[in-house]
Amino acid sequence: MRPHLVSPAALLAAAALLVAACGGPATGGSDAPDGGTPPSTTDSPATDTPAPEPPGGGDIILGQEIAGALAALEAQGSWMFEVTVIAPSSGGDLSIVGTERREPVPAVSAQHTTQGTEFRYIRIGDDIWFDVGIGEWTHVDADSARNLISQYEPYHAAGLVGIAATAVNNEFELLGQEEVNGVMARHYRMTEHDRAAVTERLGLTPDQWLGDVWIATDGGYLVRFQFGPESFEVLQQTGGIGFLFNATDFGCTCPVEPPE
Repeated sequence: MRPHLVSPAALLAAAALLVAACGGPATGGSDAPDGGTPPSTTDSPATDTPAPEPPGGGDIILGQEIAGALAALEAQGSWMFEVTVIAPSSGGDLSIVGTERREPVPAVSAQHTTQGTEFRYIRIGDDIWFDVGIGEWTHVDADSARNLISQYEPYHAAGLVGIAATAVNNEFELLGQEEVNGVMARHYRMTEHDRAAVTERLGLTPDQWLGDVWIATDGGYLVRFQFGPESFEVLQQTGGIGFLFNATDFGCTCPVEPPE
């Protein structure tokens, strides 16, 4: 039985349109069994590929530099996270809470909740377990679960950064420093000029668009990321998506284990 989550293909298509509006490329195509859109971050990156450098802490960073903040987050080894995704076409918000680890192998344990139904997803390396809200776990391997992966992993850190930041060259300006999720962080916001370029194509004003990122002052890792139209009502006008990602408990002792 497939999990009946908010359609990732629909949301990622909407995200691609928003990225294209920002001046970045909109991509298409799929190798998922039923036409879903697998995330570009499905598999672990090659070990000989250098990680992007974290932002240097200047007054201006580029959207693509947020990938460096993600790499710095992954270098923490583990963290807990909460995500809220707002998508009018889904019939309700999608909320996710979970844990990610990078050692000894990449792993994630997450609970996805939408329209009052809870879905569980655990991945440890190439082993995946999922529960579609019936209280029973199914075990599959990653090679045979491309469409399942595309239903869950785009909403975790790498997927969100991938659809909203790395494909565009927008500028984010420093607003100041503040404590967020237990750490001091630099708060950056997409410049009004770039927000205007996005919103003009969508029939909105710059103040209706959120493009905020919080990056740890010490370590340059991603702490919080907010992207998209500023309210549910605005989202209904654009047909796009919005999300808020929060990471906490950096470097925690929080194991990801198979279900019992």
